[in-house]
Amino acid sequence: MLKNLHFLIALCFVAFLLSCKEKNDVNTNIGKPNGPCKEDNTCENGYSCIDNSCKCPGTGFVYNGSCVQFDGNNPVYIGSNASCLCYDTLAFSISGTGQNRIANMPFRLGNLIGYTTFDVTYFERPDGDSLHIIQIPAKCSLSTTTAPPEAFGKIQADKSLNLTIVFKDQTTAAPLGTCTMNMKRLK
Repeated sequence: MLKNLHFLIALCFVAFLLSCKEKNDVNTNIGKPNGPCKEDNTCENGYSCIDNSCKCPGTGFVYNGSCVQFDGNNPVYIGSNASCLCYDTLAFSISGTGQNRIANMPFRLGNLIGYTTFDVTYFERPDGDSLHIIQIPAKCSLSTTTAPPEAFGKIQADKSLNLTIVFKDQTTAAPLGTCTMNMKRLK
């Protein structure tokens, strides 16, 4: 009888410890992607509080751990290449008509999700549209002497964008390297 009592007490203690662990695990996910919303119905990294859960809404997509929202009417491109000189992933949308268009590019700084815009010269061609970006407004994390890169791209038959990025020295304009990203069109 005493053995059964000790076993019952030990079992209750283990159950208590496990319930504390589950509560602590849930609490560490509050406000984080796919976790419960914070008390003020907010979430981190651009996620939205939907049905008391931090989710990336249907008009957004996950980029570098953040939920990024774009205007649903414009094409969105995302691509990566680990061999690029300054950054390995880019995402942007292109809006407007005619030759002079605007690109909208997200950035993340800590928990802050922001956007920057830049000009795109767009050429509508029967064999696939082309574009030229004089400067992608993204700082190079590897060097303070690298100028914002220039880019040239061509829309492929599958609607992806083959983008060549040219990195130059800020002072001399000498080429430092190039890379190509095959950017998938998300919408």
